[in-house]
Amino acid sequence: MSKIVLDTVVSGFSLSKINSNFQKIEDELNNKVFYRNVPVGETNTWQNLADANGNRIINLPTPLHESEAVRLSDLVNAMAGTLPGAIVLDSALSGAFFVQNGAKVQKLTDRLFVGGAVANDGRYPNVAKDWLTTLQDAWGPFGGSIVSSQAAILNNGTTSETGAVALTLGIQTKYFGSAGSSGIAGTDIVVNNHATLSTNVWGRYIEAHKLTAASGSTYGLEIDTRTLVDSISPTPFQQGNVIGQQMGSGAELTSVGQFDASAAFQIASNPMKFKVGINFLATAITGTDGVTGTGTAIAFAKGHTLNWYNSAGNIIGSIVSSNTSGSNKTALDFGSTGLQISGSTGQALGYFFNIPSAVNYVSFSAATTTNSPSINSGGSDTNVDLGLFPQGTGLVKFGTYTAGAVTQTGYITIKTASGTTVKLLTGT
Repeated sequence: MSKIVLDTVVSGFSLSKINSNFQKIEDELNNKVFYRNVPVGETNTWQNLADANGNRIINLPTPLHESEAVRLSDLVNAMAGTLPGAIVLDSALSGAFFVQNGAKVQKLTDRLFVGGAVANDGRYPNVAKDWLTTLQDAWGPFGGSIVSSQAAILNNGTTSETGAVALTLGIQTKYFGSAGSSGIAGTDIVVNNHATLSTNVWGRYIEAHKLTAASGSTYGLEIDTRTLVDSISPTPFQQGNVIGQQMGSGAELTSVGQFDASAAFQIASNPMKFKVGINFLATAITGTDGVTGTGTAIAFAKGHTLNWYNSAGNIIGSIVSSNTSGSNKTALDFGSTGLQISGSTGQALGYFFNIPSAVNYVSFSAATTTNSPSINSGGSDTNVDLGLFPQGTGLVKFGTYTAGAVTQTGYITIKTASGTTVKLLTGT
């Protein structure tokens, strides 16, 4: 088919046909011809498939953008790592870490999307979105996480053959050259240093969403340790050497100019709540399986206090130990029959029996100066006796004996252990 068809001028002078033909030629040149030197302001884009028919396109420039053609020389340079800003595809290890020793440093400019994240167009706001951004947009109008990410890695999220781990970091010390060297698989460092604006930073932010009843357990973070040699049993004065998580303050920098941090660990609603704040599984602590034995779940030093607060920020209750002697330690043991106050060897110093149907109780009252502290009976009954019951043939001891005769002036009514009412004579 001809690319342009002109009207035939049969004879004579036909200005309309001549102008029509010129217009057709102009339209073809403006709309369909691909120019070598396009005029300023005019488009010069292909509208359909271009077939080179086995011929080469030569003298292309060095590609600068992801949509530009790559020349053979560009691929060769990229493989060798000599193309500025290129991704080095050489997978052979140099055996070095620093450039001066022969290491190859791979440099990627601006942003990096990997896996399922490549579906994101990197625009603000996104037009083409990855699967995570699509979900986050449906949850709330904040644009998703990837729109502000320097780098993003997602599994493809669209087929059954997909990655189960988005990123793996690892390090071993087997070939370290000096004692005391440390290995860190991942480091997150944020610096909140805007000079004029109130900005917020998070060293690491993690979300874990359970969206269906059929899905399994969902963990925001799990940290597992493993040791093939015995570890140190830590105390508040002795750090352990195999630790699931350690919270530090000060970043190992000088304390000069620093202040104490607010809290090592904080639990908050955002906006939902936790059913349990801290949960120790039954077999998690050495020395006990949750049924038998004992083990240290939380360790405090002297003066470390458990405090309760009211909404005004005032302390309304505390538990603290001021003891400095291991031989004088005391403990509270909530047994199956009641509460025992124990001594240094676990011996009972006092015991409060649990009576499931109890309505009456004993109370202890302190006193101001010149007044006597008291042990009192109380409860829902109108009259509540206070019993003192020695074990076996033991007796109740009270007061200080003084020899001599007294004149009887009255009596005090008491009851024996069997409940018999008797009168205790008094005199002067």
